Amino acid sequence: RMLQDGEFQGIPIYCPLTKLSVAHVVEIAQKYSANLLIGLCRPSVHMKIWEPIVFLKTPNRLQRVFIENLTCAQCGWKGHTANPAISDLYDGVRDAIEVMRRGIKMPHLRCPKCSAELPRIAVWVEPYVKE
Repeated sequence: RMLQDGEFQGIPIYCPLTKLSVAHVVEIAQKYSANLLIGLCRPSVHMKIWEPIVFLKTPNRLQRVFIENLTCAQCGWKGHTANPAISDLYDGVRDAIEVMRRGIKMPHLRCPKCSAELPRIAVWVEPYVKE
């Protein structure tokens, strides 16, 4: 509902230029809701927009992640992954460097199709579906 309205508590969730990318991330989080959760944050009370943020559900905590589209250089698999190593994810977070380090220390996953190393850090990988 918030995505349709484009605001929460009278504050915009996206600007016209980011509406499609926000909708895409929300769609992924809903599709994989067992693993991903979407939230809203404002790094500063002075910010005049909410920032949608994706969290990876782990047994001990929620980990901030950036959803990326990656392609495996080995087999050509294409899919979504979750990367905790994007510094902007931690704007306004107390102990941001330590929180990011915990995310980076999580196990790095490999290609779900051929098990090759992916080109960027991935702590969650969209499952491979045979075509």
